[in-house]
Amino acid sequence: MRSSARFNLAAAHWCFCVFVPTLNGATRYVNSACPSDGTAATATCGPTGPVRTIQGGVNIAQSGDTVSVATGLYTGVGNINITWTSKNLTIKCNDSAHGCVIDCNFLGRAFNLGSTLTSASKIIGFKVIRGRSNSGIGLEGGCFKLEGASVQILDNVIEDCDNANHSHAGAMYIKNSTARPTRARGPK
Repeated sequence: MRSSARFNLAAAHWCFCVFVPTLNGATRYVNSACPSDGTAATATCGPTGPVRTIQGGVNIAQSGDTVSVATGLYTGVGNINITWTSKNLTIKCNDSAHGCVIDCNFLGRAFNLGSTLTSASKIIGFKVIRGRSNSGIGLEGGCFKLEGASVQILDNVIEDCDNANHSHAGAMYIKNSTARPTRARGPK
């Protein structure tokens, strides 16, 4: 019995050590259904509640934070041509079934990321539709453009994305980067 108790204690201690690194940074919340922007500190609509756009969540977040996006449709200013520099963030849909839809309405791409971002940044679990690059934002990558950025793009669905002149990368453009999309897929 005594030996078993030591084993259980050791196992519990080991599990604690595994989970500690995931507690870095704060979580900032985004929910397009809230009537007004809060401070992004909580998930419930109100003064300390979510901001309404993904770019708003990115702007509030500090390096190491997670921007948790509620299930819903994200479109228009603040939800297309999302960009950030000089801070490593995790931007993730809180619904593992791709319930966070970024609809670019062929007005731009979802994410436009530059050279200062490392693989510590992640974009996880979105469905990105109707993205289009145009001459105002470069011709490559209708949904994602990573030029020098090594952001991890994990478990995203991409549908109906192209570029304005149909001669460059349609869905994703990755240049001078170690980024490799994982579990990214098109429509079923």
